[in-house]
This record gives sequence, structure tokens and C-alpha cells, in this order.
Amino acid sequence: MLQAIEAVIERNGFVRLKESIHPVRPVRAVITLLEPLTEQPVIDIGNGSNVLALLNSPSFKNAPAGNPVSMEVVIQANRTAWGD
Repeated sequence: MLQAIEAVIERNGFVRLKESIHPVRPVRAVITLLEPLTEQPVIDIGNGSNVLALLNSPSFKNAPAGNPVSMEVVIQANRTAWGD
């Protein structure tokens, strides 16, 4: 099964996954390089202090509120996109 996981490759070559994965055995991976990051890297929310730092960050506080109706439309469209 193919699975896409976003990651950031640091200048030193270190690959930082943006989500945690736990494969049951070694798996192969293909890395596709996208455009360079122009924004600040996402804060790793691996612990409580990082979550608080994210919630108190200017980018989070200044983010526009989402429209719940349009979000639900997108969620429903994604749920049925595969025709399952």
C-alpha cells in the first residue's frame, strides 16, 4: 500500500517527518523534492510544551478562522472521492 508522508529535508541531509509512523518492518521509500520552504518550519508538537508554543505563536493566533460549513463539504467530498 502506498502512503504519502510530508517531510522536510534539512540542509545537513536530515529527514524530518511531519507525522509519526511506526512500520512493522523496514519499508522502501521514494523521496520527491518539492519547492524550497519559504515559510518557517512547522513546530514539532511532540510534547505539551511544544503544543503550548504553537498555540501561543503569532502565526497560529493570526490565522484566519475556518468556515465550518465549507470544511464539512470538503470532508464529505474527500470521504467519497475513492468511491468506497
